[in-house]
Amino acid sequence: STIFSFDSMTADDYRKARSLKIKIVRTDDQTTMEKLAATSPIGAYALEELRLLNGLYPDGEPQPGQLIKIVE
Repeated sequence: STIFSFDSMTADDYRKARSLKIKIVRTDDQTTMEKLAATSPIGAYALEELRLLNGLYPDGEPQPGQLIKIVE
């Protein structure tokens, strides 16, 4: 009976199961860690994790033209 309890994955399930990737981007004068965290797929504590990833923890902000890592 266990084998029949497994459902096929939906398109939403596939999207959720996708692996996260780190991407390097160049910042501009409008880039803030808060904006990056708001669009990040990391979820909870995205702001803190992005700052840690970029050596800006606990409250640093990127400078215009700086290369930083984001998660996609």
